This record gives sequence, structure tokens and C-alpha cells, in this order.
Amino acid sequence: MGFFKGLYEYRELLKTSISKDVRGKYKNSILGVMWSFLNPLLQIAVYALVFPLLMRGGGIENYTVFICCGLIPWTFFSTAISRTSFTIIENGNIVKKVYFPREILPISVVTSEAVNFIISTIIIIAFVLGYGVGISKYIIFYPIVLLVQYFLLIGISFIVSSVTVYFRDLQHFIGIALQLLFYATPIVYAPGQIPESFQWIIKYNPMTYIINGYRNIFYYKQSPDFMALGIVFVISIALCFIGYFIFHKLQKKFAEEILEKLSSDKELSTDYFVPGSHEYKRLGNLSVVPKANASCTGCGKCAEACPTGAINKNNIRTGDSSKCISCMGCIAACPKGIRKLNPVFLAAASLKMKNLLSGRKPNEIFL
Repeated sequence: MGFFKGLYEYRELLKTSISKDVRGKYKNSILGVMWSFLNPLLQIAVYALVFPLLMRGGGIENYTVFICCGLIPWTFFSTAISRTSFTIIENGNIVKKVYFPREILPISVVTSEAVNFIISTIIIIAFVLGYGVGISKYIIFYPIVLLVQYFLLIGISFIVSSVTVYFRDLQHFIGIALQLLFYATPIVYAPGQIPESFQWIIKYNPMTYIINGYRNIFYYKQSPDFMALGIVFVISIALCFIGYFIFHKLQKKFAEEILEKLSSDKELSTDYFVPGSHEYKRLGNLSVVPKANASCTGCGKCAEACPTGAINKNNIRTGDSSKCISCMGCIAACPKGIRKLNPVFLAAASLKMKNLLSGRKPNEIFL
């Protein structure tokens, strides 16, 4: 329940993150969102030209439509996994300074890629209509197959995004694994073209049934195999629970691990410095470190939420003012609402800030 409560409380952050990711993907490119169509179109063109020659046709009618129905869903799958593998590291500066549910990062990446995939589905429909295959009534089952794939990706993303923080080499292994999985999934070939001795490879591959689901809807114009999709859905939900458990266990030291990696890497360890007068720092001796009162149960939720380790688990009620960045994450994490700022100091700090920031400040040029 804590997971869903956290997502609900930070739903605006989640929506903003997804929106920013979708809009920013091709922000600085000339063609912009057109790359959502051009990338898969170029891939389809290459595979549609090369593989029929290698397989001597393979006996597959409308091979371009056939490969289109498999390649675009696969691109969604592989891109989402590749991107989530380094999403925590990529947002390291936020992770080590600000409290928020870390699960938002992989979820926002998978969701933005799902939006991109839905846009790319227009290509599948265009090919289906252009090659005379036609649209069937079974297109209504498209959201079901998408939902199964989405939950499968959420489960995998929790695992790869958290483990990669500790083992950076995993990113390279993921790339190799995706290449192998591509050829172990019936994307450029039909399942029946594989020798009997290798059928077990595609049989135990969850993506086989997801690709077949899309292909049944758009290419064969028939109902998906709901029994197979149901099994994959159960596996996906189980993977979500396992992935969340791993993510939840590992996220407690994300900030420490990122700081350690940054300090050991000379190229990444540079502290960014912006010159000028930092008015928000000039609060004199006023304390803006949240503390708990005598009602504190010592559950340790605040210490787990603190991104800088300012709260000692052996002395939960107070905080280290030299480490505290006043992110107020501990206040948000406290289940009893006991951890608060001193109201007198808070009022004094608010007055100080109001005086400092009420007047118009001249522009400063940093060269």
C-alpha cells in the first residue's frame, strides 16, 4: 500500500516526468516527433529487404507486414529496458539531494516509451491497410496485449534500474542479452520455421506470446491466445512484486552509492559552482533541520528517506545540521506526522526569506 500511496502523493511529479520525457526525446532534432515514425520505418525497410533473401522468402505472405507487427513492439520492449537500466544513475544529482519515491524514475521511462509505442502503432495500421490485409474487429484486444507487455516491463525495469546502480557493467550485459533475445523471439521469422530441437527457446520466452498477440490482431486477424497471455500476465505481476522488493531493498543506499561512484570518477566528481550571491543561504544561525518530539516511535522511516544520511538510526529524533539540505523528505516520510520544523525558527526563517527575496534583484552574467 505504501508504494501506491507514494505514487498518488507524487502523481504530479510522475505526470510531469512522463510529459517531459515524451516531449524532450526529440527536442533538439530538426524532424522532432517524426523520428517516432522514421526510426521503425527504417528498421522495417532493412529487415524486409535483407531477411527474405537470407530465408529465401520463408513462405511468409506479406512479409513486410509480418515483420512490422513484431519489430515495433520489440523496439518498445528493448528501448524501455535499455533506458531504465541507467535512469537512476542519469538522475543521480536529484536522487542524492531530494526525497521522492525513486520508483517514479523507471515507471516514467516505461510509460513514456509506451506512449511512443502507441504513436508508432499508426505505422502498423498503415502497413496493414496499405498491403490490403485490412483491420479486423480483434483490434479491440490491442490494449490487453499492451497492458501485459507494460507490466512485464515495469517488473524488469525495477530490477535493472536498481541493480545497475551497484554494478555498472550490467548495462553492457543488457545490450548483449537484448541482442540474443531478439533472435530468440519470432520477430523476423515464424515459430514454425525453427527446428524442433530449438522450439523450447521460444516456448519459454514471454515475448513470444506478446509478439504473437500483436501479430494475431493485426496480421492474422484473429483473437490472441488469451491462455498464453494470461500466463505471461501472471508472470509479469509476479515479476513486478519481485522487482519492487529488490528495488525497495537497494534504493536505501542509492545516494551513498552514487556519491561514492562520483567521488571515484574524476570526470564526474566535479562540484558544479554557480557564482553570485546565494540569498537563500544567508539565514544566519537559524536552524531549518526537522526534528521529532517525544512521541517518536523510532520506526526509522525518516532515516531511510534522508538522501544525505543526516539522520542517525541510533538517534532518530535529531538531525545532523552539517549534512541536512532541508529537503523535508523526512517530514513526508514520517507515518505519524511527528517530525517537524521548530515553529519559532520556521517563522523567523520565513520572515528572513521574505525580506531577502521581496526586492527585485539585478541580473548577473556568469562567464
